[in-house]
Amino acid sequence: MKVLARGRLENGLYRFPVLKNKKLAYVGFHKSSAVHSYNFRPVDNKVVLWHHRLGHVTTEIVTKVLQRCNISCGKNKDTVCSSCQLAKSHRLPTHLSASCASKPLELVHTNIWGPASVKATSGAKYFILFLNDYSRYTWFYPLHTKDQALSTFKQFKLQVENQFDIRIKCIQSDNGGEFRCFMSFLQQCGILHRFSCPYNSAQNGRVERKHRHVVETGLALLAHASLPMPFWHYAFQTATFLINRMPNQVLNHASPYFTLFHREPDYVFLRVFGCLCYPFIRPYNNHKLQYRSVQCTFLGYSSNHKGYLCLDSATGRVYITPHVVFDEHKFPLAKSSPSTNDISDEVFPPVIINASISSPSCSADPPAPPSSTLPNINTSSHSTSSPELTPDSSILPELFHTTPPSSSSPSPRMTTRLMHGITKKKPIFDLSAVKISEPSTLKQALNDPNWTQAMDLEMPYITIKLGILSNNLQGLMSLAVNGCIS
Repeated sequence: MKVLARGRLENGLYRFPVLKNKKLAYVGFHKSSAVHSYNFRPVDNKVVLWHHRLGHVTTEIVTKVLQRCNISCGKNKDTVCSSCQLAKSHRLPTHLSASCASKPLELVHTNIWGPASVKATSGAKYFILFLNDYSRYTWFYPLHTKDQALSTFKQFKLQVENQFDIRIKCIQSDNGGEFRCFMSFLQQCGILHRFSCPYNSAQNGRVERKHRHVVETGLALLAHASLPMPFWHYAFQTATFLINRMPNQVLNHASPYFTLFHREPDYVFLRVFGCLCYPFIRPYNNHKLQYRSVQCTFLGYSSNHKGYLCLDSATGRVYITPHVVFDEHKFPLAKSSPSTNDISDEVFPPVIINASISSPSCSADPPAPPSSTLPNINTSSHSTSSPELTPDSSILPELFHTTPPSSSSPSPRMTTRLMHGITKKKPIFDLSAVKISEPSTLKQALNDPNWTQAMDLEMPYITIKLGILSNNLQGLMSLAVNGCIS
């Protein structure tokens, strides 16, 4: 018997070299003594073969299995399995961007939050943030609808470019439809608009994380003060005000306010959100026996005035004044709101009252920059200091409007149906639609039952008047007879 070839047993198969076509022949050996030979395409990478056999597991698992079976896997070549990509595709890890703008307004991040499940007292259901990449300073604007985003950005652009004398270079936003309408306006202004990829909010993560910070801080303020959810607008606005003044680890523990304006913020001016306060409202009194103040709830800080926002919950008025006495350990709405999840339907829409217009002690001159040195904190809650007026537009200017002083006394307060939104339609009769014919003769009047009824009602009065006239005439005639009248 002539030996044609010699082969080695590998994994249950005999390997025989074929010299003509340089292929390998594998022969299987079975107990039934049946021999079958197959010609295979050469497999250079055993890991790939066992990757397919083991159900497309990872390369690490394939290597472990081969080591346990004492199978040499040789050199592992990195290959891409098409079947795995089709079946197991997932998001790749997102790395935080380490880049940062070198100048203010060189890059501005923006995004819209909402809609809120509860409409704010101002009517807002959304808010938009503008985050300066250089200083991490944030501007907060409430929105009623998403289509207000472009007009709000135009207002923001005019404000910051005028204040800092620097033009906005680039805007970073997501690929939402409310930002696509920015393109034509930004092209006219020469501003670069960068989008994040669709369904990849992580690429706009800087402002997304700022959204989370503002919302969580605002909800904490609402929970501590037991304020109803419709006041989320004031809580989120105050949260933005505070975050801008807190030390930031990214900025080497400097605050965004200091990084942008190069001066320290005034921390002595801060008060506990939602606490009890007594604003000075004497300019609104109508007489000298009215109270000089009323119990109010502190709703935050005004960005357009040097004063605090004080809500009179009895009338829904919001007074803006720097002359406020605070009781930071009491919260007026805590008793009326037993649960933080309860939403009161009787929350009045606030009416902004600017106390500085009528108060002679408030100056109309623009505020001076606050001092960098912090004065000693007074233990009493009485405060006549005023906040620094900063360019952070936390409230839209149209939300602030002046209303004339109320004619009612601050105490006691009277609640009317109109305050609760209860109105009753007044019936209006159109007399022009009623045709009234006036008779021209006595016969026509007697034939009309309405005229006869009217004459019957008038006859007793006519008889009485005639009697009075006859008595007066008789008296005059007697006086004439006696010579009293010449």
